[in-house]
Amino acid sequence: MLPTIATGNVASAIGGGYEVANSCRFNDDDNPDFTKTLSGDGSLTTWTFSTWFKRSGITTSGNQKILGTDYTAGGINGEFNLYICNSGDARADKIAIEDYSDNGVVQTINVLGTRVLRDVSAWYHLCVALNTTDSTESNRLKIWINGELETLTGTMPAEDATTIWNNDSHVQAIGGDAYSTGVSFDGYLAETVFIDGSALDYTSFAEFDEDSPNILKPIDVSGLTFGTNGFYLD
Repeated sequence: MLPTIATGNVASAIGGGYEVANSCRFNDDDNPDFTKTLSGDGSLTTWTFSTWFKRSGITTSGNQKILGTDYTAGGINGEFNLYICNSGDARADKIAIEDYSDNGVVQTINVLGTRVLRDVSAWYHLCVALNTTDSTESNRLKIWINGELETLTGTMPAEDATTIWNNDSHVQAIGGDAYSTGVSFDGYLAETVFIDGSALDYTSFAEFDEDSPNILKPIDVSGLTFGTNGFYLD
């Protein structure tokens, strides 16, 4: 099932500034997601994902996936997932990214953030930048939440490693993983952007308010270069 479009001034909830007219409501009971089968590979080493999200509830069952792919496609047994860990997990309510093949034997990425994301009244900004061509391991994958760089633990990508995300052998999904139930995101997404071929930081999508420097607010992203498989969901 597809998510529903909610209207209203999202920016006022996020912190003012550039006005965001719409958000998309994902009700996890409906197992919603947006899916796309790519016509060709984009960059499998360098990309950026950005979105504003607001959780509608805390769950102790499945992980809430913001991005995902199907599990088996083109003879490749593996998948990519960007998700918030379920509250019944030891990693409860933290952001995690996995990318693996060969039934999980080969882990390109398996990282966990440190911030706990339990405030269902707040909008969060998430920015993920991948550049596996960087010779410095810590620069190959970065996650910002509300403009703060996350400390990541786990398996970072090797130099020049490729991801299943942006691979045309796998169905790409937003708000789920394109093949299973009970793992959909529960909440709102707004200003969702994918940049194919460039690793950008959060300042390409948001800025701190001049008068309230602790408040991050959205900026106009329409002028960015999105690349081959890039998109902007307003």
